[in-house]
Amino acid sequence: MPDRHRFTREATNVVSEGWRRAANTGSSAVEPRHLLAALAVSGDTAAARALSGAGLDPETIDEAAARDDIALLAGIGVRVDEDAVPPRAGRTKPKLAPATKRALELSYRIATERRDRDIGADHILLGLLRLDTTRIPQILEATGTTAEALAASLEPART
Repeated sequence: MPDRHRFTREATNVVSEGWRRAANTGSSAVEPRHLLAALAVSGDTAAARALSGAGLDPETIDEAAARDDIALLAGIGVRVDEDAVPPRAGRTKPKLAPATKRALELSYRIATERRDRDIGADHILLGLLRLDTTRIPQILEATGTTAEALAASLEPART
């Protein structure tokens, strides 16, 4: 990335928190849903306010993602008892999933399009919302919101 754009402290904290969340659940990769949950606790940011306004906190996001995992598996004939698989916290060092890398690239592109000097938590959220290859839309739908509604709620923060 060119030097004229840089991640803000809040955006860097979001990526770090997403990494921590992935590691704590034993995930081998930092998935977009880990960043989404991290954004919900990103302090006084437009992204955190947008997620909070939509009723999304880390627990709600994690629960919706877990339900979506179970539904996805059930759709291919795999029955999962969610209590049967204990979390593997601390056993892996997660890598960035390709979709997460793409979301971060999109956050850079969004900052460039807007002519913003820094890449903030709101850019990361917008990058996640632009992804078309993840289950973020299903997670949002399960919690009663949409990518479009969240993106629109960020626009007032720009004025």
